[in-house]
Amino acid sequence: MDWSQIATIAGLIIVLFGWLKLDIRDLRVEMCAGFDRTEGRLNDQGERLARIEGHLEIGNTEA
Repeated sequence: MDWSQIATIAGLIIVLFGWLKLDIRDLRVEMCAGFDRTEGRLNDQGERLARIEGHLEIGNTEA
């Protein structure tokens, strides 16, 4: 193995790790956006449940 092959392999490794780093960052951004959407849906369901409980008077300890 001569120096040109070593340099080529080193260059490919650098490019590969650079690509993986960008890919991981993109994945993190997508996951954060997904968590935000999930949190919004859960908050909406919580508000809906509170309205249903209020309508049915569930959880009202005054009897």
